[in-house]
Amino acid sequence: LEVENIEVLFLPPNTTSLIQPMDQGIIQAFKRHYARCMFDRIANVVEISQFGHIILQFFKIFFDLIKHIHHKQYISLIDLFYF
Repeated sequence: LEVENIEVLFLPPNTTSLIQPMDQGIIQAFKRHYARCMFDRIANVVEISQFGHIILQFFKIFFDLIKHIHHKQYISLIDLFYF
């Protein structure tokens, strides 16, 4: 996507809401649109590719790992506050 009047900048986490609260809605909409475009491209590759089943397996493992990491962080936070 090329647009002449828009410049995308990457800022450290949790700073944009401090700079300007409205940015959060814009960033959230951008992230949602980006994720949708990414998964549309993946779906097209899976349909076209002879390796579609391998790609699907990769993403299943990837999302399982993300869930596991999230669970581990949650447990470590509980340990931090209660033990």
